[in-house]
Amino acid sequence: MQMMDDIHKKHRHIFANSKDKPSNSFIEIPDFASASVLAATTGTPLHKLTPAAKNIAGEQVQLNAESLQRYRDALEKFVNCI
Repeated sequence: MQMMDDIHKKHRHIFANSKDKPSNSFIEIPDFASASVLAATTGTPLHKLTPAAKNIAGEQVQLNAESLQRYRDALEKFVNCI
């Protein structure tokens, strides 16, 4: 993020909002590949996934409630920004 802020400092005119540092607009999305793979494989929307042990193509995958909620919260924050 520092590199993006350095570019912003020298070339503010190319940014949509020249007053704010780009690093202030970044949103961290936790890596939760299990949820994404399960959602894509089963066609289940992310908001309908439930925490539990799941079977994906013969592999046992555990969806943790706390991690799943953090992932949902981060995605909601991202969607609200676009």
